[in-house]
Amino acid sequence: MLKNQTGVLGVLPLWFNSELKQYEWFGSPWHEDNRFFVSDPVIIPLLLAAAPTPTILNAIATSAIFPYEKVISFQPDEPKYLIDLTKVASLDDFLDSLKKKKRYNLRRDFRLISQLNPTVTINHFADYQEMVRLNKLRFADRPDPSDWDDPRKRATFEKIMVLGMKKIDFLEGSYNWKESMLSEVKLFKYLKL
Repeated sequence: MLKNQTGVLGVLPLWFNSELKQYEWFGSPWHEDNRFFVSDPVIIPLLLAAAPTPTILNAIATSAIFPYEKVISFQPDEPKYLIDLTKVASLDDFLDSLKKKKRYNLRRDFRLISQLNPTVTINHFADYQEMVRLNKLRFADRPDPSDWDDPRKRATFEKIMVLGMKKIDFLEGSYNWKESMLSEVKLFKYLKL
């Protein structure tokens, strides 16, 4: 915390990760769009200079590093990925946003699935647990666990279903498919080693 006689000027909420032996943003390891808690952006370099060593701050929003991106050594971090639902009124709108090959492959997959005569049920939340179970089963033999194994991610998805969000954030990490279907949002990290 950085303060003077008038009050608190800025806070850098950190915790020590004993496994990695480093200071990180306070909270969970599931970070994104981090910002600096300061009364004035001029405080940011002072907070970072006062941070203990080693400090690793990840997933910093692009807007949070301006105007210090040339003064402070911020590095690119893994981007996050979004779908802006305000720009997608139909499946065709979404498909039209994709490259021709990806659009062709998805339409082909859709035709193959349609030939199986599936029953499509919309907003039948009783099927949600079955969807989670099938996803976990599908990814059981993979080195990375299913996102549904994380109760926080399940809780977030459940909130999205209930609240009717305008954007879906697919978080960091491309998993080798996100960049071909979603909008990339750049994030940055700060390392004090």
